[in-house]
Amino acid sequence: MSTPVAMLHPELLGTDVIEAISRDGRRLDHAALRDSTRTNTARSSRRGMTFSMPIEAICNFGTLAERSALPSLVQTTKVPVSVTAKLQPVMPASAARFYDDPLGSLLAAFKDSLQRMGGVFIDPAASGDLLAPVRAKIADAKIMCSTVPEIAGNRDIAGIGAPQDLADVDFAIVRASFGVAETGSVLLSDADLHVNAVAYLAQHLIVLLDPADIVLNLHHAYRRPEFRDRHYASFHTGPSATADIEGVLIHGAQGVRSLSVLPLARGAGNPTH
Repeated sequence: MSTPVAMLHPELLGTDVIEAISRDGRRLDHAALRDSTRTNTARSSRRGMTFSMPIEAICNFGTLAERSALPSLVQTTKVPVSVTAKLQPVMPASAARFYDDPLGSLLAAFKDSLQRMGGVFIDPAASGDLLAPVRAKIADAKIMCSTVPEIAGNRDIAGIGAPQDLADVDFAIVRASFGVAETGSVLLSDADLHVNAVAYLAQHLIVLLDPADIVLNLHHAYRRPEFRDRHYASFHTGPSATADIEGVLIHGAQGVRSLSVLPLARGAGNPTH
């Protein structure tokens, strides 16, 4: 037969305890129990004194245990101010770059980061039609949806009545609000997409990015006005991918199968109609 905890350790009961059962089943005197808990519970000090388990009234079948036999279970040490003053926080290198380190060429850094995340960097044509590499990628596509004036699609984004109407799009062409060199991410807002689902339901996503709109890192990115002015804004870093099953990498599991970025200044392309 187990022994009630209240009988073994009455001091663990709070001052709101109404009654406790002793070993032989009789009620203990509530006033006595209250007075005992007032004098034998752990105390703390604003000055940071040691906390410990109550030890003065721990009973073993009603017998008071010796103080020396019950060492404190919790010990704290007050660290001298002279020691804590030496423990100054260390700023990580990435945070230090928030200010003036240009990180070399932002476009080159963005390209490297994008490719590491599985994205495709499209080198612009040296001359002539700057969008020629994009036209080559979409030449065999059946359904294209474009939200940019530089290149036309055959699925008008303005005529989309519901997100599911974009489920059969092969290529979507959009322009990013800005890019992040440190992560290779592009930010797409509701103003860029018109219908947010186009960035997820299309099989492939092509993003136009003005090199002047590339920021150094996420510290700079979150200071951009898009996070205040837009109803929707999302970072896209490479294609959708998962490797949950047997470590096999699969692209397009929850979104686009490929994400390509063409560096192109705003207004630099030749609009098509």
